Amino acid sequence: MSQKNDNFFNEKKEWSEVKDELLGCYFKPYFAKIIHARYPILYVDCFAGKGKFDDGKDGSPLIALEIIDNAIESSNAEIPPIATYFIDLNYAEDLRNNLPKPNYRRNIQIIDGKFEDNIELILSKAGKANVFLYIDPYGIKALNVKQLCSFINKYSLKGVEVLINFNSFGFYRQACNVLNVKIDKTVQGMSEFLIEYDTSNVESEEDLNTIFGSNSWKDIVTRCRNGKITAFQAEIELSNEFCRNLTKGFKYVLNMPIRRSTEINPKYRMVHATNHADGCLLMADNMYSRSEESRIKRMNGQMSMFELDVNDRDIMFGEKENNLLEMLTHEWIECRDLFCNYYLNYGVTTNTSGLFQILKDNENKIEIRRDPAISEKTGKPTRFWSFGKGNKIYVRMKWNGKDNEKITTL
Repeated sequence: MSQKNDNFFNEKKEWSEVKDELLGCYFKPYFAKIIHARYPILYVDCFAGKGKFDDGKDGSPLIALEIIDNAIESSNAEIPPIATYFIDLNYAEDLRNNLPKPNYRRNIQIIDGKFEDNIELILSKAGKANVFLYIDPYGIKALNVKQLCSFINKYSLKGVEVLINFNSFGFYRQACNVLNVKIDKTVQGMSEFLIEYDTSNVESEEDLNTIFGSNSWKDIVTRCRNGKITAFQAEIELSNEFCRNLTKGFKYVLNMPIRRSTEINPKYRMVHATNHADGCLLMADNMYSRSEESRIKRMNGQMSMFELDVNDRDIMFGEKENNLLEMLTHEWIECRDLFCNYYLNYGVTTNTSGLFQILKDNENKIEIRRDPAISEKTGKPTRFWSFGKGNKIYVRMKWNGKDNEKITTL
């Protein structure tokens, strides 16, 4: 059972600000689009907390409800049924006091209980809805990757997206505890990073397998114990493997570290899973922007002399360009699919504008096809480089007609 810690809500910490910015900056365009799909909409904040911090700052429930209400007000379309659920075991009464009242356009239900005890019942009643789950648990014990991957098929939902707070260092600590491995001395003093709220221990390897979605965590922790990788390298590998396990149910899964501005090492990871390319690209841009803002704060407003990805890894000169162009063949591929595949293979090293710039810089090496090819407004060939409404861009690598070999970058 999660352990109540009233001090947690005294004030909203910096990393909670970044986490909720990631939610808000994604959820706003997501909801503005999904509201026009005509299917019912279901939003579930699975660990809602109090809804508002004691210092007066809004928590995730109020952030999401404000976005929903603004989208409803600005939409001229017929509004589909909208249901919002806010689940919390310890703070249901605070939620009732802090959240606005339901109205005829969007329902609000507050559930006093555990996420894992209620989510199946909620989804079983959702019908053919578009579902967004915000999963910000008090620790790691409530996570169940296989369960998350089963939702869309089990309940015939129209779509499911999830944004998960994965306490990666907390998982590392619990895995070390279960395997009787001494925690790497480099993170022994980082208690604030190892627990967020729920200090209770996971009891067995089977429990960790359920949380993680496989037993592949064991090899990572064992290699760390044997000195082959550091605890910080293990954290990255555990996070990436957690994401790979989610791809058993979701086509696109991305993650980014959440840090305090004075620290390089992450407090935890935010993981986004979706089956829609547009959602993947929108979240990649969102993650990249949040990472850049956090990095500038850590560097006291200074920009880095080097290109960095969301993990603050140095990107070698030409690395992004080579990786993107090496993914091209002589077969046409839409840029949405190309960019999503890039992020799945190489992580969030840049935003979609950066990937488009690589293609523009290499127009002599690639062929481009646009749909629509002719502008209705001007009657001239289109030249857009964007994912605007209805716009599609297809690319393929040029071939050397003489020897039938693909033209490469270097």
